[in-house]
Order: sequence, then C-alpha cells, then structure tokens
Amino acid sequence: MYTGCVTDIKWERVFLTISGTAERVCGGDEEEKLLRRRYAGLYADRDKGRAGAADLSYEQIERTFSGHAEQLAAAAGDGYDPDKAYFFPRNEDYLNSFLLEDCSCADGRFSITINVTTFRDRKAVPEGIYYISVFHDGIDMELGISIDLAARSFDISRPFVYDKRRSCYLVSFSSTNDEQDPVFRTQVMMLQTKIKKKFDLKRAWREGRDLLIKKLIVLYYNILYHILPHNGKHILFATESRGDIQGNLKAVYDRMKERGLDKEYRISLSGRRAAGGHSSRASWIRTVSLFAAADIILIDDYAPMLTWLRLKKGTTLIQLWHAGVGFKSVGLCRFGANGSPHLNNAHRQYDYAVVGSHSLKKVYSEVFGIEEDALIPTGLPRMDKVIDKGENDKRRTEFYELYPDLRDRKIIMFAPTFRGVNAKEAYYPYDKLDMKRIYDMCGDEYVFIFKMHPFVKDRPPIPEEYSDRIRDLSGAGDVNAMLPVVDVMITDYSSIIYEFSTFRKPMLFFAFDEKSYSVIRGFQSDYEDFAPGKICRNMDELEDAVRNRDYDIEKVDRFISENFDYLDAGSSDRFIDWLILKKPH
Repeated sequence: MYTGCVTDIKWERVFLTISGTAERVCGGDEEEKLLRRRYAGLYADRDKGRAGAADLSYEQIERTFSGHAEQLAAAAGDGYDPDKAYFFPRNEDYLNSFLLEDCSCADGRFSITINVTTFRDRKAVPEGIYYISVFHDGIDMELGISIDLAARSFDISRPFVYDKRRSCYLVSFSSTNDEQDPVFRTQVMMLQTKIKKKFDLKRAWREGRDLLIKKLIVLYYNILYHILPHNGKHILFATESRGDIQGNLKAVYDRMKERGLDKEYRISLSGRRAAGGHSSRASWIRTVSLFAAADIILIDDYAPMLTWLRLKKGTTLIQLWHAGVGFKSVGLCRFGANGSPHLNNAHRQYDYAVVGSHSLKKVYSEVFGIEEDALIPTGLPRMDKVIDKGENDKRRTEFYELYPDLRDRKIIMFAPTFRGVNAKEAYYPYDKLDMKRIYDMCGDEYVFIFKMHPFVKDRPPIPEEYSDRIRDLSGAGDVNAMLPVVDVMITDYSSIIYEFSTFRKPMLFFAFDEKSYSVIRGFQSDYEDFAPGKICRNMDELEDAVRNRDYDIEKVDRFISENFDYLDAGSSDRFIDWLILKKPH
C-alpha cells in the first residue's frame, strides 16, 4: 500500500493543484502502525479518536481502509490496473469517489489538478467534506498534511463570489485535530446572502412579470418541440448578439450552400441583438419557434436565454465561438471575479464547440465549463478566407479601388478592443493617444488607420489637418477584408491577433492599462508571454517601436504553432464533414 502527505496547494484561476509526497509501505509491523496512526488522525475530532484506535483490533481498523476496491475500479473504468496507485478525492461517506488519477510514485511525489467549476457531469465539486486518498492493493489511505501547510491552510482557502455578489462558492482547507498525524481535509460550501432592499413596487412587478414571461416561453418551447417533426435534417444558424450571422457561422453557412447541402438539409437563420438589448415579442416567438423546430443549432456567442431555457436532449447545440480565446478571461475563467458568470450558465448546454487546435482544448474547456472531449479541433471556419490567397488578392484590389491614394503607402492599422463592461457602456480612452506624434511618426511612409471595435460609438478625434496620414475607417466594412493591405497591426487585447498572425507580419501591443485591465477583466494567459509582438505601455515606447521597426516578430511564429493546427483554408469543410459524418443528432 501507499501512504502520503499533502505539502502544497496552488490555485490558478479555477484550477486547484494539490501535491505532496508519497511512499510505498510493504506490509508487516510498519503497515499496521501506519494504519493505526492514520485511523487515529482521521477520527481525532470524533468520539472514537486516538483512544478508540488502541481498543480496536488491527483487522477492524484495516476494514476501515478497504472494501472499496470494486467501487474505485468501476470509477476508473477500462483503464484500471490493480498494480498502480491512484490518487483521488472522495467525500466523507464514500457515497461517491471522483476523479481517479493514475499516479507514478517513482520520484516520491504526486500531484492532482482539479477544475473546481467543472468537476464531473459539467458541475462544480459538490458541497461536502473531502479527503485525498491513495488507493493501492485494496487499501485506500487518506493523506496527511504537513504542519507548514496546515499552518497556512486558512490563507489558501478561496471564496468565489458570483450571482451579482449574492452567492459564494467556498473551498476551504483544514486538518483533523491530531497533533501527531493530522489528516488533510477540504470542505466545499455554497453560501448565499439576501441583500435587503427597500420595497419597490415597480421593480417587484417587473421581476414578477419577467419570471412569468420566461415560464410561458419555456412552456411554449416544450409544447412546440413535441408537436413539430424532427428528422435530424434541420440546421439552425443562430446569433443572439448580432442582427445577422457573421464570422464562423457565415463561413459554415456559405460553404454548405456552395456544396449544395441546403438541398439535403433544411437550413434556417436566426439573428437578433438579444444579448444586452431589447427584443420584440415577435422576435421572441420566431426565435423560440426555430429553436424548437431545429435538430442542430449552431451559435456563435453567448445566448442569455439558454441560462433558463433548457433544450431538449434531441437537439444538438454547437458553439462556433466568434472570437479567439487567450488574452481576456471569459466565461468560467472569470468565476469569482468581477462580472463573474453563474455556475449554471448557457455555456454548460453546448454539446460540442469548435476550436482552432488541439492545444486549445483545455483553454476552451475551462471557458465553457465542458469536457475536453466535447471540443472539436477542426480549425476556425472564419479563417478560411483570411488564409485563402485568391481571396486576399481580391480584397487588396477592392481596397485600393476604394482608396487609391493609399496604394503606395504602408498601412498601420490600430484595432484595439473596447473598454467598459458591455456594449452600452463601451468606449475607448482616446486621450491616451497623441495625434500629433502619430502624424509625425507616420511621415511620408505610413498611413495610420483607425478600425475601432463596433461597440465603440465615439469616433477618434482626428484633426482635419492630419487627415492625409491618419484615417478613421471604423465603419468601412469588415476588418478582416482590410488585413491583406496592413503592414503593421497595433492592438491591445483584441482577438484580431488570430486573423492577422497568419499573414506573419509585425504586431505591436499598446497596453497602457495592462495592470488595471488585468484586475478588472483578467487575463487567461500571461500577457507578456502570450502577445505575439512587442508590448508598448506608453506613446514613447510605441513611437520608438515603429520608428526602429522593433516588433519582436519571432513571437508570431510561436503563436501560430500554438494556436493553429491547420493553415489550409479548409476549416469549414472539416467542420461540415464532421457534422455530417459524426451525426451528433
């Protein structure tokens, strides 16, 4: 059998890593002493503590640590090997054993990493008291805890505050009350508080009305789903954040029509700005009707109504995320932070989601709170036209037909993300830019083009006398259509880096607010390491980088290798082929 001791606990966002020492004990008196000592430590804070251990026979104590082999073997599945040691968290009453980990103890160390928000069945670690046990040769032994770690266990415990700061998911660490051999223990609690508010009749009426409307919508959906026929051939392309389909959705839709699959499948479209906006009754009826009729639903962004409208099991929901993931913390990466999502949110309903590479499966799994097996690394469909040489030649021609005076100039595109918590409050702090310095920096070689995020309504304040070198093309079509003519990209935390990186051209990152942005929004990856270009934190650094062509261009190739498995303009076809052959419905 094995014994061990937890010596370290580390947090990385929602990932909990528990590590320590482990050693094998080979029977005899040493094994009996160990079992008696661990029994006493385990029950030190109960009536049958250390004194009880002395009164019981060795056989009685041994039975406490055995008898669970069949249960644990079943949890391990086909890969179970009785000769290996498995480390796993278990609840206090052996009602459930979770997350078995094959663990080699050759180096005398073990380590277990747990995503506390997506532990099993797309749910967080349930409430309860847990021990870390090591199972080998029919014995599962609870691990001890080092005195040093026990002394700082309170400081390592972590509260995750969410639900508009009305709920708290608490993961705390402690030890049993045994001075000689304390046992490591974790407790998970769900806490809620009621914030007293002055009674407001209008608010109460509005909340009651909204709840009633939601229940009626759910009832309407359920009735309609059972009435309408389902043959697995109805595909719905839906967005709840835009008036029409774009990005990955449009790429797949266009390619399916090109392949004539609209003759084999019934294809419907649903586009409305329901996320963060007001929707008419007619749009609700139409959208819910389409959701009820569809066999497969493809979406490209967060759909708020899916937090309370549970789709039927006969419907397959696939997320074609409209943006890359990496810089900004999104989804359940933000659990417990400002603007934290709820544990039970719309992301949990995805049957599948598309990702750009195998290496990103873990990232998207954390974001959506779904298992890695549900992530399909076919590549991002919207990248097909970005990569296609013929398409890029066409886009260059079209751009210079519109702006012939820019044909002989190098182009710097400034495409930052927005600031603010949502689309309604989105802005960009233009005061951080010095237009005079930008104008002088461009000289006769460059033209500086603003391409602001669609959420940002205020246009950049460009003086008229600078218009020959500084242009605002924010409302002039799709940003991707302009990328072929861009020589240098300046951004900050925007997902535009995914598209532009494939041109293998320089990128600069104007991150004057990196620290505050990290606190408010959070980063999923280390910014310095992830950014595929030089980071500039003020105008001096930005100007010097452009004038000296100091771009850290070598970081682009590394970024491409980490984020793309395919650069062949075939991601739409790969996804469609998977959709047809996999037949998820």
